[in-house]
Amino acid sequence: MYQMMQPQIDILLFEIIFPLMCFNDNDQKLWEEDPHEYVRKGYDIIEDLYIPRTTAMDFVSELIRKRGKNNLQKFIHFIVDIFRRYDEAPADLKPYRQKDGALLAIGTLCDKLKQT
Repeated sequence: MYQMMQPQIDILLFEIIFPLMCFNDNDQKLWEEDPHEYVRKGYDIIEDLYIPRTTAMDFVSELIRKRGKNNLQKFIHFIVDIFRRYDEAPADLKPYRQKDGALLAIGTLCDKLKQT
C-alpha cells in the first residue's frame, strides 16, 4: 500500500492529514459557546474513536514508525516552517490554527523524536 501512496504522500500528509490536526471552525464555535465541553471532549476516550483528528494523529504516528527514514525529516521541516512563519508574522496574521496542529504533531511524535 505504501508503494502506491508514496508518489502522493506529500499531498496526503501536508494537504489532507495535517489540516485535520489543526484547530478548526467547529472547535472555535464550541470553545466560544462552552469552553468546559471543549476541554471535556479533548479527554473523552469514546469521542476519540469518532473524530478525524485522532485518525490523522494515528496515521502520522504509524507512517513515521513504519517509514520514518523517508518521511520524518520532511515532516519535521514542515512543522518547523510553520513555527518560523508563526514567529515572523505580525500578531494579527499569525497562523494560530496551524501552530495548534504543529504542536499536536510534535506531541504525537514525541516518543520517536526522543529516540532520534
